[in-house]
Amino acid sequence: MHDSYELQRQIEAETALLEQHMRAAASATPAQVAEAVDRLARVEALLGQVAPDSALWASTSACVARCKAYFDSPRFDVETSTGFFADVHGRPGFAVRTQPQAGVQVWQLSGSLDIASAPRLQELWMAAIDNGEQRFVLDLADLEFVSSAGLRVLVAGAKRCQVAVCTPNAHVARILDVGGIGRVLPVRASLVDALAAVRAR
Repeated sequence: MHDSYELQRQIEAETALLEQHMRAAASATPAQVAEAVDRLARVEALLGQVAPDSALWASTSACVARCKAYFDSPRFDVETSTGFFADVHGRPGFAVRTQPQAGVQVWQLSGSLDIASAPRLQELWMAAIDNGEQRFVLDLADLEFVSSAGLRVLVAGAKRCQVAVCTPNAHVARILDVGGIGRVLPVRASLVDALAAVRAR
């Protein structure tokens, strides 16, 4: 094992790029995530050439551990399939799973619908409406937070289609109530009730 200046420079450069990806994960694309996974593998390979009692090994292995914990998480699997990614340094990520049910687009939202993720949801939603979809149920069971930017997206969507939301947790339900969302679109306790509300309109 050795810890040459050139090896140190290479590891520090690769690690810096990996950390940069993780900081920008909220706006990453699946292709960028694939690049980050490849970079993580390169960093791990380089780490095998470093003395385990060195400061470089300690700092690099800590970075590798953080990244692997993120890549191995169930949320990462959801985000990879949808193109919505979490900030591994604490801010909840945002993901959307679509499950059409008899003419209604049922979207399961998870994470944090905030100023960073709201534009992505609006873009996805408006594209679906432009493609002819007119009935939506947003299942909020796994949504942890909604900001004012997220509320604005809900209001904008309600003006263009038939939509209901369902199963918010107590925290999100209070945000919806304070934001007056119930005056704009149906808020229901169950998915069944939300589907019925949308189909009746």
